[in-house]
Amino acid sequence: MRCFFLLLFLDGCLCTNEKTLTIEPHYLAGWKGSCILIPCQIKYTYSGRRLNNISLIWYFDPSYDGKEYTGTILYNSSRTSQKHVIPTIAGLQERATFAGNLSERNCSLKISQLQKSDDGSYGARLYGILENDFSKKKWYHPASLNILDAPKGVELRADPGTTLREGEKLSLECLVNSTYPDVLEYQWWKNNDLTNGMIHGSRMNIDPLGGHHSGHYKCGARNGLGTTESEELPIDVQYPPKETKIQFPSRTIEENDAVTLECSFTANPPITKYEWYKHSESNVIGSQRELHFQAIQPNDSGTYYCKAYNPIDEAKSSLFTLDVLYRPKDVQLAVLNSQPIKEGQTIQFNCSVGSSNPRTNWYKLLENNVVRTRPAESSLITSPAKPGRATTYHCDACNNVGCTSSPRISVNVHFAPKNVKAVRDPPGPIKEGAFLNLSCQVEAANPEEMTYRWSKDQQPLDAKGATLILQEVAPGDSGSYSCDATNSVGTTASRPLQLNVQYGPRSVSVTVDTKEAIIEGNNVLLRCENDAKPPSHSYKWYWNGEEIFQKTSDVLELQKVEVWQSGDYFCTASNEISENESQSVALIVSCE
Repeated sequence: MRCFFLLLFLDGCLCTNEKTLTIEPHYLAGWKGSCILIPCQIKYTYSGRRLNNISLIWYFDPSYDGKEYTGTILYNSSRTSQKHVIPTIAGLQERATFAGNLSERNCSLKISQLQKSDDGSYGARLYGILENDFSKKKWYHPASLNILDAPKGVELRADPGTTLREGEKLSLECLVNSTYPDVLEYQWWKNNDLTNGMIHGSRMNIDPLGGHHSGHYKCGARNGLGTTESEELPIDVQYPPKETKIQFPSRTIEENDAVTLECSFTANPPITKYEWYKHSESNVIGSQRELHFQAIQPNDSGTYYCKAYNPIDEAKSSLFTLDVLYRPKDVQLAVLNSQPIKEGQTIQFNCSVGSSNPRTNWYKLLENNVVRTRPAESSLITSPAKPGRATTYHCDACNNVGCTSSPRISVNVHFAPKNVKAVRDPPGPIKEGAFLNLSCQVEAANPEEMTYRWSKDQQPLDAKGATLILQEVAPGDSGSYSCDATNSVGTTASRPLQLNVQYGPRSVSVTVDTKEAIIEGNNVLLRCENDAKPPSHSYKWYWNGEEIFQKTSDVLELQKVEVWQSGDYFCTASNEISENESQSVALIVSCE
């Protein structure tokens, strides 16, 4: 292959092999949404002479009219070329920024947030004056940008169409309007499920068609950058009625029930006419999809079938037999225990039936509409007594047709107090001198008449009511409190409630670490001792009435004490409650 270089000798344009303006590489590609830098450099000299007074213009989609370039200006270092401006693409102009520095001969251009419309040709136009030459010179260098993106304009087409008959052939083709790079693979979906085997071609053939092939189809085209899916295309495969049968209630049918028989089928297009027949008769007894019996009677028993018609053909259902029965009647529930019934006892019930066809074969007991016992053949039913003031029970008597419920009866079960709690008010930290109310709360009890007893640290208190009041709490009131609630059934104790009374510092005193005479030069430790809850967290020390600011802990250390440090010392201790101070301690330092 031969390569040719075309040299154009234009007015003021220097066309030699010397590269004054370079863009390398000048064939670029980028992903949509990314940014790209078009690298551009300018030499300081041309033919041994310095290049001065340079200016630069960057173009998008440039064209040459034989004298000058025009196009969308992305950057212009001089206003002298405004006559070459074509109306700009606002989005591109906002995203294109000059990334170079002409004084350093860097003329690079940066484009951010690449879009498909940025695909195309670019060019840099350089103007300058050579040293000792007042004529204006110019150079030009092109660049090309390709935007990498997933396939566009993916469309699904059906041949011969989207409405077909069962047994015909269907061809689906996946068309792509544009893609860069090329499509690597095609994918197919039916009703949003990827088809088995992942068809790689752009065409799907179905031969012969069945009713199950109806649905919403779509295809996807994938290249190295992503997959684009087509819009869904509905395919309608039509066929005559099939699988025609009569649907009926799954339970047995009782006298006076409202019963509906349904002529069930699969067909496309939809059924246009129905016919119902009783097997022993020739007359049509119904012309709708459903055959209704408002209050079915024994003489409605018999064999039935239906016919269904659509524009393609007709079909007949299989035979269905109706057999009218009835459930147990006059069902009653009675309690056999003596009253009152207490929690933990066993309640005995008797579920009686007036009549039944067929015979009653099992019973079950329900408590507040919840089944409490397993089905049993005997009408005598037992259940543990659950706590409750008005628990309702009823029984179901059942035969092969169904079940009938008895009227509900109420059972009152007595029980000891439940969920007894000792609760204090107000909540939060308890401070010395505050008012405190302790209450004994009971979630439930039957009967509700109760007596109460209070204890502290497992020792009984002289308090009998549901409330224990502490007018002004003191540190000695701290301890573990509990209450007992008692009714005619039994006694229930609460969990212990711990009270911790908080108080400010007390018994504040200063102690010296030695009882011997203090000699000048010795080390002396003074301690600020106190009792507080919560413990004291802040201390202050005073010497002869003046605060020693640098000492804030409970220990004051006097290293190599001197005579002048003799005097009266005292401290203050404080916590969240209060502050208190000690008595003064006289410290006498003797000479050696």
